[in-house]
Amino acid sequence: MFNHTPNELLIDNKENYRLLFENSKSPIMCFNTKGRIILANEEARKNLSLPKTAYINKSLYDFLPEKTAQFHMDRFSKIIKTGKGRTFEDFFELKSGSKYFLSDVQPLKNSNGSIIGVLCISTEITDSVLIKAELEETNAALKKLLQHIEDEKESIRESIALNIEKNIKPILKNIKLSKKYNEDDMVLLEKSIDALTSDFYRKIVTYKFSLTPTEIKISNFVKKGYLAKEIANMLNLSISTIHTHKEKIRKKLGVTNKPINLKTFLCELEKN
Repeated sequence: MFNHTPNELLIDNKENYRLLFENSKSPIMCFNTKGRIILANEEARKNLSLPKTAYINKSLYDFLPEKTAQFHMDRFSKIIKTGKGRTFEDFFELKSGSKYFLSDVQPLKNSNGSIIGVLCISTEITDSVLIKAELEETNAALKKLLQHIEDEKESIRESIALNIEKNIKPILKNIKLSKKYNEDDMVLLEKSIDALTSDFYRKIVTYKFSLTPTEIKISNFVKKGYLAKEIANMLNLSISTIHTHKEKIRKKLGVTNKPINLKTFLCELEKN
């Protein structure tokens, strides 16, 4: 066990505080009420290119541009006046380069509790700020790209719809007028072509439901309000087969044994 006199303990404590202060990787500075430096550790001196000892009593105006110095003086004055500290994010053009700092600025008090200046402890955040800026720029570019893709998809949909309306449907109309084909077949063909540009068709195909091609066709007809008998005639299937398919569709959509109308559910799917 070591025996120390009170004076030796005091000296040891002062030395420990000095070591902590000087070896901190965070810039630490103390200013008096007039904005003059009382203390600055090695990291702060390095950032501001200050000499080891001759910096004492230097003003903010001695090492910062006038506007920047005045900005910080106004900040210090407010903290001294209110007695309330704050955290700030600042950008500095230093001799060592452009840097961003997150600074905790607190009122500096003496042993009597009187405010004699401000204490500023900073952490350099240059890398974090630059990474954040890059991410924001990347996100903005990605959003722009996604919007462009959506615009292209919409343009393609409109182009397909226009081609069908202007080219395919007139041909179908002429075929119908010629009466060489079954009317139900023509209706089915028209509905199938309409489905190509339907947002519902896209969703029902790309969704997680794993519907078969026949189930997709029946789902589309149900959504449009066709009855089982009408669907059976158009698909050349029995009514019982249509009902079986509808039950399978309900099961895959997760609405089996639920008081949900299949047509209503499919219409809501198209809206969402």
